[in-house]
Amino acid sequence: MEFIAGHSPYLVIKIRAQGHLDLSTLKGVLHPVHTHYDKRHGLFYLAFPSEDVDQLLQAFVTLLPDADIVETSVTSLPSQTGYIRRFSDKLTIICPGQGMGPVDGQIILRSSLAFGSGFHPTTQICMNLLEEAFLRFQIRNVFDLGTGSGVLALAARKLGAKRIVATDIDFRACMEALENVRANHCEANICVVNDSYSCGRPEGFELLLANLTISTIVTIGRHFKTLVRPQAAMVLSGFTAEQVDVVCDAVGPTKVIETRNLEGWAGILAIRAGK
Repeated sequence: MEFIAGHSPYLVIKIRAQGHLDLSTLKGVLHPVHTHYDKRHGLFYLAFPSEDVDQLLQAFVTLLPDADIVETSVTSLPSQTGYIRRFSDKLTIICPGQGMGPVDGQIILRSSLAFGSGFHPTTQICMNLLEEAFLRFQIRNVFDLGTGSGVLALAARKLGAKRIVATDIDFRACMEALENVRANHCEANICVVNDSYSCGRPEGFELLLANLTISTIVTIGRHFKTLVRPQAAMVLSGFTAEQVDVVCDAVGPTKVIETRNLEGWAGILAIRAGK
């Protein structure tokens, strides 16, 4: 089944849970149309009809106040497997399952734990800006900060990057990213590291990818410019349109080339200012 952008009737919630999750408190109030427990990663998936996402999330948190929510996404599919997500003619991801297997040219992605299932609007934004970056710049070396499932690192490789360092401070995310790297036979080009910006060689990259929360960008943004060469590109997302100026202030001297907005989220393609 193919994910249809702009057609998102389901809210999918991932919860970290050890063993079966008691959903009795939801009965009569919320009605999941799909549930699944991933024993390997200790995650429970619930999919709800998403007529009113804000109201639904508020009710969910009220009924399950102690739930450890890992990720939420609004999608056209209730299942976490057996889908295709097409971003452009060059970039398509597939999560095999339900009799569906990959074909040549598709990026194989299995996202159980980490942020980066391909459904979140910031992933769409980053994919679009990533393609734009490869059209505008000569890019061989990429640093993917907060790689999650590895989806952006794999996309950068698909677009022609030769060496990608993909980092995440969450060890479990790194293991998931590594599985996806191996599934796509990219071990020779993508190195997954359980670390942050400090493991990158100063000015060693032509492109920085950082799809992070605004709080993380504000906290460590000043280090971004140390990773890329002067006049090199940065694709940043994970914030709102109103926060773009905050992001630029946090990162330091940059020139914004392009801004993308989708469903309340924003992302920028910028270059590091200076010589």
